[in-house]
Amino acid sequence: MHLPLITRLTVALALFTTACGGTEDDGAATTVATTPATPDDVRADSSSSPADTAEPTPTESPTTTSSATSSTATSIPATTVPPATTTTTTTSTPTTTSTTTPPVPCDQSATDIRTPSGRRVVLRNEGIETAAPTVLVIHGFTGTPSGIERVSDLTATANAAGVAVAYPEGTPVAPEGFGWNTGAAEFATEGVDDGAALVEMLAALVATGCVDPSRVTITGESNGAGMTLAALCDPRLAGAFRSAVMVIPAVDEGVLARCGDALDTSIPLVAVAGRIDRTAPFDGGNGLLAQPVWFGRVAANRGCAGLDAPVALTETVDRYATSDCTPCTELLVVADGPHTWPGTPIGTAGLRPGTFDLNRRIIADVLAPAPDCLSGR
Repeated sequence: MHLPLITRLTVALALFTTACGGTEDDGAATTVATTPATPDDVRADSSSSPADTAEPTPTESPTTTSSATSSTATSIPATTVPPATTTTTTTSTPTTTSTTTPPVPCDQSATDIRTPSGRRVVLRNEGIETAAPTVLVIHGFTGTPSGIERVSDLTATANAAGVAVAYPEGTPVAPEGFGWNTGAAEFATEGVDDGAALVEMLAALVATGCVDPSRVTITGESNGAGMTLAALCDPRLAGAFRSAVMVIPAVDEGVLARCGDALDTSIPLVAVAGRIDRTAPFDGGNGLLAQPVWFGRVAANRGCAGLDAPVALTETVDRYATSDCTPCTELLVVADGPHTWPGTPIGTAGLRPGTFDLNRRIIADVLAPAPDCLSGR
């Protein structure tokens, strides 16, 4: 018997809470990267020259940190939504009552949700009064929810179109910020079950009554893009997403090995890479696979015959399509794209974002009756 998605998410949340005893595992919370790495979400000062295209360096760190306050994108403080429990945390015995996030009034500038295990996700749905289509945006390595919100510049445009945006938080890395366990040897955490964390976060989001569980698009940048792929390969998240967009992906053999043959082939998958990216290089490097190489292998796992020769989508974007494959499986390469979210006013560490209207296309696809290739939006 196939239970409705919202029921599966609620049940998953209750099971996860019982297994964790309502608190986050201390070892997971202190996991750090074992190799010094380039931060994904280092924030450039607004006075930085837009012509500064130097990649972030390992000595730079995010200027935004995790907190219960809203990001610089809004001056209205976030609303903390505590888990609804029947007991306090002073007892070491977990309650046997199902724990869910209580419904909250929608139309909030910022709803800061703490899951029963202590993980954090920020929901932005200003001007939206009911359960809405939602984009789940996963930050990169050493990133933060507020950092990726600023650099992606997605919240205001999405909310104006009636689309909510949720920004989950990974686990701490040194020296600052958060990351995700994707199986990668570089630019990733380890020893944390982030798939289970996403199950819990989605259940908490749906329980607010402000997120339509049948219309969730998952996207992420760099390490967050790797986590997006990992989520599509996690059977616990089967059917949770309408479509997936991987931005400047950091993918190596470890990510693909973890995915194996479990990849969800029922939804569109779009990857967006930068031709001049020096952190996740188009032609491979820094321990990462070349973008066409890993994407071609993922496409083959989705039943595609292979990548066709690239064709120009715009003056600055080439499209690598796949043959004999449905749903849509495409790689879009931004000619002037470095390692930052393309098409926005400000990039990571002063980088000039590549020329591509990614946000407009994502929102158009979210609002379309059925998801499809971003190249057609």
